[in-house]
Amino acid sequence: MKSGAIGQVCDVEACFTRLTDERLRERTDKEYGGGFTEFGSHTLLPIMKLMGTDYKSVQFDSILDRNGIDLYTKASFTYEHGLALSKSGVGVKSEGQLLISGTKGYILAESPWWLTQYFEVRYEDPMKKQRYFSNFLGDGLRYEISDFAYMIQGHQGRAFKFTAEESVTIAGVMEQFLAQRTMHLSM
Repeated sequence: MKSGAIGQVCDVEACFTRLTDERLRERTDKEYGGGFTEFGSHTLLPIMKLMGTDYKSVQFDSILDRNGIDLYTKASFTYEHGLALSKSGVGVKSEGQLLISGTKGYILAESPWWLTQYFEVRYEDPMKKQRYFSNFLGDGLRYEISDFAYMIQGHQGRAFKFTAEESVTIAGVMEQFLAQRTMHLSM
């Protein structure tokens, strides 16, 4: 993406869903359960990393369970020069892919994108595509632990990693969602 191979990035779509037993906390906790509170931070990370934290607007649309918890939520972002879509759910299953669309092509990390072994750069010509492999080990926790240890030892300089600004922005989006959900539950 940074090389310009797909041109200007205009859209990012990230999806993370799981069918969860309706008796579990994710489907019963009216304060913190639901699709967006469970997986929204995961889908927001590539959006904030690739599109930036300066979005113009966000709109939430949810499919609610009978107890008011969101089974599936789409968070649609508008940026000055692009769009983004976060899809997350605990009661609706969808293809868990990451799609980065540009003016010259697109990048597709197939499901599950958060455990990707490879991604493809694709273009208008379906015969022209490149596949890139990564050596992703385990389920990702080793990377979180490594970064945590790196930071508590006082190191800086991993700007391509998750930044404080991105973290604060994601928390703000989550607060907006929770405020909207609280308003709907009280009606």
